[in-house]
Amino acid sequence: MKFKYFNLKYLIEGSIIEISFQDTKNNIMLLDTNNFSKYRFRKPFSFVGGIYYSSPAYFVVPSSGIWYIVIELNKYQKPIQITVNTLQ
Repeated sequence: MKFKYFNLKYLIEGSIIEISFQDTKNNIMLLDTNNFSKYRFRKPFSFVGGIYYSSPAYFVVPSSGIWYIVIELNKYQKPIQITVNTLQ
């Protein structure tokens, strides 16, 4: 599966992430470094998130560390504009 990702670098527990996207169905995940690696190698992984139908989506960082946002792209989906901001 194709995906687009954003390295959010080091974030403190409780930080709020805002993801804005075109109003299409998107599977959006927040992953730590270990789970991002597992995701890329198609191994079982854990994440925060799910399918979102409207923008924006918000995530609260569960623990301090390096985090990634992953958006899975449907092979029939047109390219989408995505904006990721750290609010806190």
